[in-house]
Amino acid sequence: MKRLFLLAYFLTTSLASGADYPTVVLGNDRIKVTVLTPDAEKGYYRGTRFDWAGVIGPVEFDGKKVFLPWKDKHDPTNNDDITGPCDEFGNTAPLNFKEAKPGERFVKIGVGELTKGTDNEYAFWKKYAIAKPGSWQVTTANDRMVRFEQTLATDYGYAYQYVKSLVLTEKGFRLGYALRNRGTKRIVTDVYNHNFFNVAGASTGMGFGVTFPFTPRPKESKERFAELVAADGTALNFRGELDKGSIYTLLDGFGADAKDARFVLQGGGVKMTVTGDKPLSKVAFWGVKTTLCPEPFVAIDVGPGERMNWTWTYAFEVAK
Repeated sequence: MKRLFLLAYFLTTSLASGADYPTVVLGNDRIKVTVLTPDAEKGYYRGTRFDWAGVIGPVEFDGKKVFLPWKDKHDPTNNDDITGPCDEFGNTAPLNFKEAKPGERFVKIGVGELTKGTDNEYAFWKKYAIAKPGSWQVTTANDRMVRFEQTLATDYGYAYQYVKSLVLTEKGFRLGYALRNRGTKRIVTDVYNHNFFNVAGASTGMGFGVTFPFTPRPKESKERFAELVAADGTALNFRGELDKGSIYTLLDGFGADAKDARFVLQGGGVKMTVTGDKPLSKVAFWGVKTTLCPEPFVAIDVGPGERMNWTWTYAFEVAK
């Protein structure tokens, strides 16, 4: 294993804003994966919503390029100015938020300790002051793997070691996660991957769709979902162009075991298969013209001294 700060693995890249950001590039004969690494001062993403570890984009394979910036301008501190597969812990209820008083701290795993404002309800789209970022250690193994480790300890009972790794595979990559509870309070939350999927040169619309192992039942659909998306058995397919506005829905129909933690997203001449190893607790589906996002949630319940592991595996191919 080699530390990221070795010059052989420390690169910079320009995404959307023209600025340079710390980056690791992994690759083999078929695929090249750009990984934007956490940095409290220079990182591509320094917002308070998403996990800072392993922001991915772009991914290049077989002449295709996916997971590009989906906004024209980039603000590293904005909540969703991010690319590719990226995780968020506690979308509706971060650790200690309800217990904290205004001005006190709460925990956003993958970010650190944030300061609560005057609002009683947490809002993921808001910017919260970062009182204490978690410490990061980043290591690489040749050009096939990068590993991120964050540790955090608070004075109100929460402490953890969080490890996320990205390992190249023959068809794509595997994201591995481990969360160890080092505190005295139980960690009960959830995590999901937003999957900001897009394809260079294509916009969301006809020819785009997602297929599940189960029959998805849209519920609480909003915006242009009913107008533009048709449910066809196990698939949700676009029947028009998402030229403006957005689509959103929650999905029912998945079971209580891990076999339903899978989806196949197709569009722009690309087919992406994503497979998890833990049961789903919730599924959301959101999109705009420049990105389409299945969002699979996994429940987390880790007692003091315990550890939870989970994975998501991504495989890419040119659609026929």
